[in-house]
Amino acid sequence: MRKLFIERTVYFKSLQTLKFFTAVFIILFILSLTVCNTTNPPDNNTGGINAGVIEQIANSFSARAFIEKEVSKDDIEIILKSGAKAPSARNTQPWHFTVVRNADFAASMVRGASNSCVIIVISGPAAASEGINVDFDTALAAQNMVISAQALGLGCRILTGPVREININKKEYLKIPNGFNAVAILAIGHVENIADAITGASLRKPLGDIVNYVE
Repeated sequence: MRKLFIERTVYFKSLQTLKFFTAVFIILFILSLTVCNTTNPPDNNTGGINAGVIEQIANSFSARAFIEKEVSKDDIEIILKSGAKAPSARNTQPWHFTVVRNADFAASMVRGASNSCVIIVISGPAAASEGINVDFDTALAAQNMVISAQALGLGCRILTGPVREININKKEYLKIPNGFNAVAILAIGHVENIADAITGASLRKPLGDIVNYVE
């Protein structure tokens, strides 16, 4: 009887040990997968660095023709949050964003706009402290939103031509804050899948024509 008890005790201890090491093995296996995923990002042409943003900028283009497909509220919110994350002098964040979902307004502002286009009017204070360039800061916000929109698979275009008309005749309709002027507008909408940087973008000047180095 004593021998049977000892054998059963040894058996249960062995079983518990086996379960323990099995659990340890599973945990180590999961950790190894996690480490591999964090230390080995997707390979690409920039030495293994995840270059999603760089590729997005390289493939960027100004959309000229939009199709009839509604832009979701979630996408617009993501785009607005991207604009709000832009840097600014002394962190003043001088921008204000007015989202317009009105087909007549879009058509009056942007040639090629569809009825589903969303217009974002970017405005900033007409007067600013010395050392703060409102146009520059709002431009940073605009570029953030363009990259975000295109990362979501949307077409986007920055325009400044309609700004004068907005500041003279549309500020009240758009409820632009007192003391602010429109600086630029973004036209955002869906585009045909065939549109890309090759067919949609204008040629860029070579770096040799626009860059100089000083040592």
